[in-house]
Amino acid sequence: MNKILVVDDDDAIRRSLAQTLEFAGFNILEAENGRVGLEQAKAHQPDLILCDIMMPGVDGYTVLNELRQDPLTATTPFIFLTAKSSRRDLRYGMELGADDYIAKPFQADEVISAVKTRLEKQRELRRRSEAQVKHLQNTINYALPHELQTPLSAILGFSEILLDQNASLRREEITQIARIINNSGIRLDQLIKNYVLFAQLEALTNNAEEIQKLQTEVVENTEHLIEIAVAHKAEEHNRGADVITHLVNAKLTISENGLTKIIEELIDNALKFSAAKTPVTVYSETQENLYILKIKDQGSGMNREQIAQIEAYIQFNRDHREQQGFGLGLAIVKRLVELHGGELMIESQPNQGTLVTVVLKTAEPK
Repeated sequence: MNKILVVDDDDAIRRSLAQTLEFAGFNILEAENGRVGLEQAKAHQPDLILCDIMMPGVDGYTVLNELRQDPLTATTPFIFLTAKSSRRDLRYGMELGADDYIAKPFQADEVISAVKTRLEKQRELRRRSEAQVKHLQNTINYALPHELQTPLSAILGFSEILLDQNASLRREEITQIARIINNSGIRLDQLIKNYVLFAQLEALTNNAEEIQKLQTEVVENTEHLIEIAVAHKAEEHNRGADVITHLVNAKLTISENGLTKIIEELIDNALKFSAAKTPVTVYSETQENLYILKIKDQGSGMNREQIAQIEAYIQFNRDHREQQGFGLGLAIVKRLVELHGGELMIESQPNQGTLVTVVLKTAEPK
C-alpha cells in the first residue's frame, strides 16, 4: 500500500484529502505545517507528498527545496496544492523540482488521478533503473572475468618465468618477455578504464540534470583534435600510410575528452578489423547545425544482427578473430553520442567493410 504524506495548515482541507485518499486505498500521513511535514517526510519516507504552498513559517517552497537536498527524499514525487496559479508561481515550483500542481478548490477524482499518475511514473522510472542495473550486472558477469583474466594471466605467467629462469635467459629473451608483460599491462589498464567509463555513462542515462550539464561543454578546434587522435591510433597499429583524412573544422557541443574517445574507439576498430595496406578513410562535413563524421574501412564487416546488438558484452565473431578487447568500444561510442544529443549509424556487410557515421550538434554561435 502506497504511503502518502498530506501537508496543509488548513485542518478541514487536510482531513478531507486524507479521507479521500484513504478511501482510494492509500496509507495516509498528515502534517499540519511545513516544519512537521519535513519531519514526517524524513522519518517515514512516503511514496508521494501533497503539500500546500501558502503556510505560516515554513512554506511549501521551503519544504520542497529541503527535501530535494536530502538523498533519501530527493526523488520523492511532490505535488503542490495551491490557490496561486500565476505562470511565475508555477515555473518557480517546477524549477525547485515539483512534479505537478493541483489548484484549489479541487475535486476528489482529480486528486486521485494525479496521485496515481505520479506513482505510476515513479514505478516506471524504478523499473527502468533496475533494468539498467541488471543489464550492467549481466554485462560484468559475462565479459569481465574472461577479459581481465587474459592479460592478467600473461603478466603473472611471464613474470614467473623471469623470477624462476632469469639466470638462464638471454638478454633478447628478457626483452621480449618484458614487452609482453608491458603490453598486457597496457591492455589491462585500458579494459579497466573502459569498464569504469561505461558504468559512468550508464549511470547518466536517466539523470536529466547531468545530461544537460554534459551538453553545455564545447570543443572548438575539432579538425586538429581528430587529426591527433587518428594519427595516434594509426601509429599504434603501425598503419600511418593507410589512413586518409578529409576534415572540416567545426565547434561542437561535446568535451575534448568525449570527442577524442569517440574517434579513438572508431579508428581502433577500423584498423583492428581491416588488413594492413587497405585504406581507412576519415571524412567530415557540416550541414546546417549538424557535424557529420564518417569512418570507412574495407575490413571484415558485420551482419545486420550484429549491428543491432551493439551492447557491452558482445564482441563479434570472437572465435574467428585474434583481436582482443572488452567489446565495450562501440557501446561507449553509442552512449557518448546519444548523451550529447547525436546519432550513431553503422552500415556494414560481412567481408565488405564498414561505414560508421557519427552525427553531432554544432554549438550555437554566441
